[in-house]
Amino acid sequence: MNEFGYFPPVAQLLNLGETNGCDPDCWPDYLAMGFAAEHVSELTRMATDARLDHCYSDRPEVWAPIHARRTLGQLRAASSAERLLAHLASRLEDDIDDSTMEELPVVLGMFGEPIIPQLVKFIKRRDLGCDIRAAGARALVEVGQRSPDSWPQCVAALAELLENFTQHNPTLNSYVINDLVELKAIETLSLIERAYQADAVDVSIIGDFEEVEVTMGVKARRVNLWPVGHFWGISDDRPSNTMVDGGYLYAQHRKNQRTAKAKAKARRKQQAKQSQQSRRRR
Repeated sequence: MNEFGYFPPVAQLLNLGETNGCDPDCWPDYLAMGFAAEHVSELTRMATDARLDHCYSDRPEVWAPIHARRTLGQLRAASSAERLLAHLASRLEDDIDDSTMEELPVVLGMFGEPIIPQLVKFIKRRDLGCDIRAAGARALVEVGQRSPDSWPQCVAALAELLENFTQHNPTLNSYVINDLVELKAIETLSLIERAYQADAVDVSIIGDFEEVEVTMGVKARRVNLWPVGHFWGISDDRPSNTMVDGGYLYAQHRKNQRTAKAKAKARRKQQAKQSQQSRRRR
C-alpha cells in the first residue's frame, strides 16, 4: 500500500502523471490496465480524494483523480455518479480546476440514461454556483448525444430549467441555451426567444438570438451584424453603433477567455503550493 492507502490496480493511477485532452478518444485504454466492476468503489474514492487534488503540481499523484474519473467513465460506472456530483457540489467554484469542469460532464455522460434523474435534481439546486450547475447541465448534453433514446428527457430537463430564466443568473441561462443549441432542440426556440426578450441572457457567452437561429439551422445566415462593444466584451474607440463581422468578435472573445483561464489556473496552483508550504511549517 502507498501513502494514500490505495491498492493495485487502482494504485497504478497515482504514477500515470499528466493527462492529455478531454476528448475520450484520446484517453488511454484504462480497462486494459486490469480495471473491472469490482474496482468502482476504490476508483470513486480516488476520484473524490481531496488530498490528491492538493498535491504539489509537479507530483504525478495530482493527476490521479482525473485518471480515476476517466476509468469510471470507461466502466460505465453509473453507481459512482452520486459521489462524483456530491464532490463537485462541495467545492468552491474558484477551487475547481478547468479539467474537472470540462471533463467531468463527459464522464457523467458516459454513464448514460440511468443518471438523468440525479442530474435533473442537481441542476435545480439553487445553493450551487452557476458554473457548477452548468457542469451538471452540460452532462445532460453528453448523455443526450451518447444515448439518442434519452435525448427527449435531456432536452425536457434543460427546457424546464430555462423556464425559470427570470430567477437565474443570465450566465446560467446562457449556458443552458448553449446546451439546447448543441442538442439542436429547435422546439425550444420560442422559450429561448422569451429569455432574450426579458434581457435574461448574457450575450457575451452565446451571442444574440439571431445567432441562435443560425446555429440551430432555422435561418441560413445573419441579416444583422453585431455592434462593437456590445457582444463578447469587445470594445474599441469606434462609435457604439459601428457594426463589425461577428467572427472577429468571437475570435477575440475566445482569446480573452483562454487568457483569463490561464491566469486563474496559475493563481490556483500558486495558492495550492502556498497552502502546502504552510501546512508543512506547522
